Amino acid sequence: MKKGKFIVVDGIDGSGKSTQIKMLKKRLGARATFTHDPGGTPTGEAIRTILLGKARLSPVALLLLFLASRAALVEEVIAPALARGKNVISDRFDSSTFAYQVHASGHTEFRPLMKAFAQNVLKDTRPDAYVLLDSDPVLARRRLFTDRKKKLNAYDKKPLSFHRAVRAGFKKIKSAGSKVFIVNGDRAPEEVFKDVSSIVSRILN
Repeated sequence: MKKGKFIVVDGIDGSGKSTQIKMLKKRLGARATFTHDPGGTPTGEAIRTILLGKARLSPVALLLLFLASRAALVEEVIAPALARGKNVISDRFDSSTFAYQVHASGHTEFRPLMKAFAQNVLKDTRPDAYVLLDSDPVLARRRLFTDRKKKLNAYDKKPLSFHRAVRAGFKKIKSAGSKVFIVNGDRAPEEVFKDVSSIVSRILN
């Protein structure tokens, strides 16, 4: 059976990522399994509550919790789906860990651990493509704080300087064997979706 394709949609908070994923769900329907990171499994959702909550954890504790959630997601959801020939689209993945925990937080010492995790846990489950929504942090934060339906988490509330560093981190992402696409997210959602949908279609076909 032909293995499915694995695509990650990512970007800074307020970049319009969730809107694009909703539009992809409507377009693709049963052609893909949709999930999110952290979360996507019972264990992952419990970890997600801790990570996005008010708990004060050390940088290394945060990193290990993200990796634990991702390990469960890969083993229980992503790898089995791909093996069945099902396409998978994830809202965030290791790209976010690099942009937030490594680059923006200044913990370059985490790189070897992430590399070891990719080699020993992700293995053949690395993304085929990353679709990164690029957005001016000022505009992104304006969207976040004017969306009354959005419940702000610990990362949403970080200062503008942090989100600028996250944006720079996303632009530095390079992954062996994976294609990386950067899409301008500061346009009307329908315009952004034309680009996102075109990229996803090329990867899946």
